[in-house]
Amino acid sequence: MGNRLSNPGNGPRRIRDYVIDEGEIDRLQVQHHIFRTLWEGNFKAPVEEILNSGNARVLDVGCGTGTWACDVISDFPMCHITGIDRSELLFPYQPPQNVRFQCVDSYLKGLSAFNDNSFDYLHMRLCWSHFTRDQWRNTILLELARVIKPGGWLEIVDFSVDAQNMGPATAQFVQTILEQSRLQNLDHQIIPSLPNLLRSIPSLSPQVHHQIRLLPCGSWDVGLGTCYENISRSTLSKSIENLPPEKAQEYREMFENILEEIRLYRTSAICHRIFVQKGTNNSSNIAV
Repeated sequence: MGNRLSNPGNGPRRIRDYVIDEGEIDRLQVQHHIFRTLWEGNFKAPVEEILNSGNARVLDVGCGTGTWACDVISDFPMCHITGIDRSELLFPYQPPQNVRFQCVDSYLKGLSAFNDNSFDYLHMRLCWSHFTRDQWRNTILLELARVIKPGGWLEIVDFSVDAQNMGPATAQFVQTILEQSRLQNLDHQIIPSLPNLLRSIPSLSPQVHHQIRLLPCGSWDVGLGTCYENISRSTLSKSIENLPPEKAQEYREMFENILEEIRLYRTSAICHRIFVQKGTNNSSNIAV
């Protein structure tokens, strides 16, 4: 699963008021394993030949712990990967050769620092909530397309906010997320809408590839579902550790009720993978 991150000091690392410890890093690495297993690899765009070319440049937006980048470089050691994220505390202390990480104030600012036509392949995962509705529709997709070389590929992986086979408690929880996203000017429908938005960008091929896979959310599935349930527990524990005991217990009880319902209804998250090639002057795009 790529290089394991380690803290050379004796204590946890901190992002503002959020502590990053080895448990959090492990959770993010397990999350990467879940994606890789669900999709049977780290990408679906036809970029193997590009990555093996010996001079390919790859950008990973929202790289987190860098596990995806480290995993890809282990399979394609001749390419050059740049990962950008808003926290350098998650980065590996000793990244592999040909991998570098950059901390950025925002992803839009980070992208603006790159020249046009800089990367052969751009990967972005779990970033839907990092951009407002207007940024998705008017800015970020244009920036992603701008920094990709003609003939290069853009690949975006993310979840729908809703899920398949939800019970009433789960549906109510999702509704709360939707209400909060609207208050923050986030577009909870942006991921399913991406194919049409990408087709509207002149520099990209109109042939946008959109694949969907279902990820079991609970231990009704003994494989990925159990892994997903475990990291969900870890996420909850981290998010409520500074709450008053009564409020923390309230969240735990709500969470356990939802987990029980997920097992009963066999709920699955809906994961989208969308990839598209940037056009070339001679329009010789690769058929998939």
